Amino acid sequence: MKNSVLPLLFVLVLSLSCVKQGGGILGSGEKGSITFICGRGDDYYETKTTLNGLTTHWIENSDRVGLFSLQACFEPGGIPGIANLPLTAVTSGERSLFQGSVYWGIGEHLFYSYYPYKEGEIDYTSVPVSLPRIQTQSVGDNVEHIASLDFLVSKPSMAKYPGVSGSGAAISLRYNHVFTVLEFKIRRNSGTGSITKIGLKGVLPLSFESATINLAQETPASGNPYFFEEMNGFSNDVILSFESPITPGNDFNNTPKAYMVILPWNTPNTMTVCVEIDGVVKEVVKSDVIFQRGRKYTILLDLDKSEIPEIKGSDLQPVTIGGVTWAPVNAGYDENNKYGLYYQWHRRFGQPYGTTNQINCILALDEGNSQENSDVFFTNFLDPFNWCDGSYIKWEMSEMYNPCPEGWRVPTYEEFDALNQMSSIGVLAGAGGVDGLPGRWMACSDLSNTSQSIFLPAAGHVYFTGASRNINAHGYYWTVDTVSVMARAFRVSPYSSANTGMYKGIGNSIRCVKK
Repeated sequence: MKNSVLPLLFVLVLSLSCVKQGGGILGSGEKGSITFICGRGDDYYETKTTLNGLTTHWIENSDRVGLFSLQACFEPGGIPGIANLPLTAVTSGERSLFQGSVYWGIGEHLFYSYYPYKEGEIDYTSVPVSLPRIQTQSVGDNVEHIASLDFLVSKPSMAKYPGVSGSGAAISLRYNHVFTVLEFKIRRNSGTGSITKIGLKGVLPLSFESATINLAQETPASGNPYFFEEMNGFSNDVILSFESPITPGNDFNNTPKAYMVILPWNTPNTMTVCVEIDGVVKEVVKSDVIFQRGRKYTILLDLDKSEIPEIKGSDLQPVTIGGVTWAPVNAGYDENNKYGLYYQWHRRFGQPYGTTNQINCILALDEGNSQENSDVFFTNFLDPFNWCDGSYIKWEMSEMYNPCPEGWRVPTYEEFDALNQMSSIGVLAGAGGVDGLPGRWMACSDLSNTSQSIFLPAAGHVYFTGASRNINAHGYYWTVDTVSVMARAFRVSPYSSANTGMYKGIGNSIRCVKK
């Protein structure tokens, strides 16, 4: 195995991939049976189904390759044409006989093959292939999951009939890896916690749900990618989860190893590695990185030099969840008010946290929504603690009362309740929330990928007495609906979320929505 070290901030160690070189295909003469032997040449390592150090092995009675030939036959003297015939490994090891019924036709034969075998009627010009975005490793150092992710294509091989009955007809089959393997070694000298996920992000596709590959295409030059057709569901990130979390050591030589399979990229691009440790995501970013096809790269990552990624609310876009589009930040958000403003129920205008411009009174709905009172918080010390003299059962979303931009509105109780039925993850200050705020990611099950989630910060509220409370501990979000003399609200914290009811004179956050 050849090794070289690339000069990166966290070292990438480059190794040549495991490439299976065929030992031969033997025939007993024209219209005779053919035996398939897949082995390794002097300059190649075995393709992997299991990994033993840096050498890989076939597995007896388990590994199967698919074979195609327009000239070979299923039976002596039969009609030419072998399509997706499964051949099974007879023995385990670096070299193995492969069993299957194939017979010579007439003249030269061209063979195509791939691994692992897929059931069905498949043409050699469009073999289905996929590379999942979500990958799972059982424990540290385990490589069993690689077998189900790996995909290999043999170089199209021509076998010339020897013309002498009983003589062997030898060809060479070399299987090339279509993907790239990453080996992560992660260390730290300080801190605690176990790694539950590792994510890799780039600007080019790293995974895809489905595609086809033409086995007859010219074999790419070393390191260059194969060409895929009909690629669907591609993603520029891959997430590796651990069934049993791994605990980093303080030495690259003895820390548990993790393995990920990705699409190669041959153009220098920026790579971001994200590591989730007990619910907190840290990342390291490196530019001008290349991952060539058929190679294994070892990524040495020092957690002491990693950072918690900064997510700026000003950079985020709306997210549609369950048919409802949610704004990325609270109403009233700006650089000076990253929690947004605080709105009394059924009021268009909000005030900042810690507001001191307060008047103790009860007034009419329209008066409280007038421009001249936009910066005033109305206090009330009497039950039912409402700033308004009317009893309204629903927040009217006309322009005069709507705190949201045109086309947006305050959510309903049902919309927040549906959101609450989904997965969510709480974070503390500086632990991966938007703008470093504490709060809760809703519709989220993976902190290394929050692109389809919304973050509700623990913004606190302004009490009906005018006191600002609970910032960084809880967040309270109005709905348009009421229950008795209270209005329905949604409460979040780094630890939980729930529907609740609150007095209408309280100033809560607003997260605008639209359909």
